[in-house]
Amino acid sequence: MLWCGVASLTACDSFGPDGQEPAIITGQESFTPDNGDNDPPFAGPENYDWGAVPEPQLAEEVVSLDEEPCFDSLEVSDDFSETTIRLLCPAREVEVEAGDLLLSSVGSGYLLRVISVSDGDYAIHAETTPGTLSELFPDGGFFTTIDLEDPSRAPLAWGANNLYDEDGLRIRFEGASIDMGLPQLVFGTQHEGGSVVRRDLYLKMNSSISLAVSARAGAAVFKTVSKDLFTKSFPIRVVTPSFVYVGTVELTARLKVLAQILAAGQVRAGTTINTTMRVGTTYNEITNRFEDLENFETEFSANEIEVSTTRSMKLKASIDFRAEVKHYKVIGTYMEMGPYLQLAGTAECRDLDWALTTGWGGKFGAHADLYWWDINLITILWDQPFGGPLMGGNIELPVSVGGDNCDPEPVPKPEPEPEPEPSGEPPPDPEPADNEESESPDAGSCTPVQELACGDIISGNTATDSLATSVIDAYGINVGNYAAPELVYRWNGSAPVRFRLVEPRPTEVNHDIMIIEASPEHATCAEAESFDYGFNSVLWEGSGAVLVVVDGYNLDSGAFELEVDCNP
Repeated sequence: MLWCGVASLTACDSFGPDGQEPAIITGQESFTPDNGDNDPPFAGPENYDWGAVPEPQLAEEVVSLDEEPCFDSLEVSDDFSETTIRLLCPAREVEVEAGDLLLSSVGSGYLLRVISVSDGDYAIHAETTPGTLSELFPDGGFFTTIDLEDPSRAPLAWGANNLYDEDGLRIRFEGASIDMGLPQLVFGTQHEGGSVVRRDLYLKMNSSISLAVSARAGAAVFKTVSKDLFTKSFPIRVVTPSFVYVGTVELTARLKVLAQILAAGQVRAGTTINTTMRVGTTYNEITNRFEDLENFETEFSANEIEVSTTRSMKLKASIDFRAEVKHYKVIGTYMEMGPYLQLAGTAECRDLDWALTTGWGGKFGAHADLYWWDINLITILWDQPFGGPLMGGNIELPVSVGGDNCDPEPVPKPEPEPEPEPSGEPPPDPEPADNEESESPDAGSCTPVQELACGDIISGNTATDSLATSVIDAYGINVGNYAAPELVYRWNGSAPVRFRLVEPRPTEVNHDIMIIEASPEHATCAEAESFDYGFNSVLWEGSGAVLVVVDGYNLDSGAFELEVDCNP
């Protein structure tokens, strides 16, 4: 039976074996969760106000090319290491020396520290490196609000189309619409004595977003696909009393879909999310690092849901918005955030417990290669996605998939004993044919060495371990010869996890990690469906039980350590 959980739903159809109607769950159930991370200092709009900020005071070594009457143009290499200043007068009439900080608002702007310099006739050639805002003005600051007008002029809509349709799997984008108010990006920075004391980057937006996706598979499958929705660029130009700050904002949106279906079936999920938000990042002077800034007022509603499968499944979709601010072309502060929905079901015994969750997730930071930041800035995920469960229920499966504490399946009636021969003795067992296997039915079984748990670091040796097997020579998800011993482990979880080899030495012993189906229906590992693989590590985002196989490539075998990281 299909249990209609959380609230009254408009339809509750029963689920049956092949040929019967799938379970269709429809409704407009909604909930309003707690409004994000509203603890101090981000308890309300007043905490976002910059108020009066001291005017920026330029450093003495700043050379503003915009104010130089001889300045003509600027040529800068892609890595900003070589700069040529073209002039309208002889180079000797313009003073530029090592240690100067070149500033120009031409185009998207330049902010460059001079390392060395040589003069041409009407050009100055310099070795340079990118400068920082705190070098440009050691004291003072500014803030600005950038109206991102293009996305707010009309609702954005995408019709249904197939994202993937190969090998018996179809992942379909059933459509989406994004209706925004006037999005605004707020950026501000304040310095004292050459150090950052405050720097904010956050997005203000009112939005209504609807999203629906579906997947249909003829067999067990795991697949991720993505689709670019739009890319837009907006110039920034802030006139301060001391200089003109220039930069760009690049706003992109991408759809990502993950489908994991452990048996033939189809799933569909949709949601509508109405949100008022302020999200981004702010610099914490005390901890000397950036922290997430979240403030939400949101209502989530469920659209039509469809489930038709006999095993565990997962369908996850998200629209990832990325806002990146480039200061004078070179310093990129960014944030990523967006709505997600996930329809997941875990099968055990004859029950499939399913749930639809939805919300917002994100991260923020700066490009890792921007070493000239003078603060400890790294990419950090939000502490937890903002949202929660919207609907849930239970479907009765036609056949048990096994598990702990299952009710016993009906025992088939034994075959009747054969009639005795006239001699009174039962007939002898038939001799096996010459082409029949005489091995035990357990030969090559997928019995795991042990159950994996978060934080485990497992030591193993595919060459000497008595539990190592040699039954898998190839995997459907990866091309290669794996005719080497393997060790099999079992994982059962519902959150993302990364399996990695600790300090791998592929030139000595080349082990790979495979994720395959943990199904009691298969007598051998070689028959199990393969879902994913990694050379030294693999990120698994599926739910339910799987087998994690450490296998040697091309006859390799030896020692290894396998780490289970539940905070990937």
